[in-house]
Amino acid sequence: MELIDQNKLLFFIFFILPGFICMRVYSLISPNQANEFNDKILNIIAYSCIIYGFNFPFIYWIEQSDLSSTSSFLYGLFYFYLLFISPIILAFIWIYIRKSKWAQKSIYHPTISPWDFVFSKRSSCWIIVTLDDNTKIYGRYGSKSFVSSYPAEPQIYLDECWEPNLDGGFNRKHDASAGIIILAKDIRHVELFEDEDNLN
Repeated sequence: MELIDQNKLLFFIFFILPGFICMRVYSLISPNQANEFNDKILNIIAYSCIIYGFNFPFIYWIEQSDLSSTSSFLYGLFYFYLLFISPIILAFIWIYIRKSKWAQKSIYHPTISPWDFVFSKRSSCWIIVTLDDNTKIYGRYGSKSFVSSYPAEPQIYLDECWEPNLDGGFNRKHDASAGIIILAKDIRHVELFEDEDNLN
């Protein structure tokens, strides 16, 4: 019984843990649709295998050397990297590849919605939000503004509300305004205008 439990523990550590860390970090960077439990397990194992394949030259070199007997600390440090650090690195590499222009020719972009794609850039801009009743809200998406991201329902907080001018542009900021929160269910469309300033 002990042997079975030990084997299960080793299987979890070496074939579940790295893939789980990689998928978890990936989902924090780029949230995606939830999968069924069985699909998640298969994906986790697949990611673990990719991690081992990615690090195979290092694993081979370490195991062929006498590092385990000469320096148990460095030997353990390598496997700490393999199980905990390498999955994080792989997640960032995979996100970078999927967002690159040359990869877009073959695979789809990791960001699910245009809402997340636009606001993930964190670029300041002027915004006109048209509601379902044709009311227009003028504001600025600045450094203190915030938008929700998938899987939460789209909502936007503008830290500055503005009065429109006669030409439909931006005239002046509302006095003593602390901003406005707009719910997606009330929005018909959002129009964005470039701002010369960038967000921090």
